[in-house]
Amino acid sequence: MNHEIIGEPIYIGEALYEIIVKLIPENESEAKAVRNVEIGKANEAEKELIDNYLLFGLSGWSTLSVKSQVGTIFKLKATNI
Repeated sequence: MNHEIIGEPIYIGEALYEIIVKLIPENESEAKAVRNVEIGKANEAEKELIDNYLLFGLSGWSTLSVKSQVGTIFKLKATNI
């Protein structure tokens, strides 16, 4: 899995930012996990894959919560580390 941060982070106060991230799956199982999380039909392994990537895979950012998802685009509440 790879990602791209879209646009500039928006400062929302208290060292918190809203960032928009596009996940870029590297294979069909990652793409399936993203789709299934979006529609609420992900199994535990798929949820864990996406959650772990959003928590640990975004260099320089620590995700606090997912505000929304549309396809591979995630709007996140995060801190800059």
